Amino acid sequence: MGALLLTAGCGGGSRDYTLPANLCGTQVDSGRWSDFLPEGKTLETRPTGRSIWYCKVFVDKAQPSGHKMP
Repeated sequence: MGALLLTAGCGGGSRDYTLPANLCGTQVDSGRWSDFLPEGKTLETRPTGRSIWYCKVFVDKAQPSGHKMP
């Protein structure tokens, strides 16, 4: 199974994005990992470049350092 790197964005007080059933090409049970995702408006995944099994999950496009992604 693939690995996910979760990074938190600036929370907006509620979770406005839909929890997907597929992350980084792997089907997941959103009920099992929803507690690990922060509040926010948008959720996006991007490959890390290591392999097809790794990707990063961004909420509100925030990187781990807090800088906004282009």
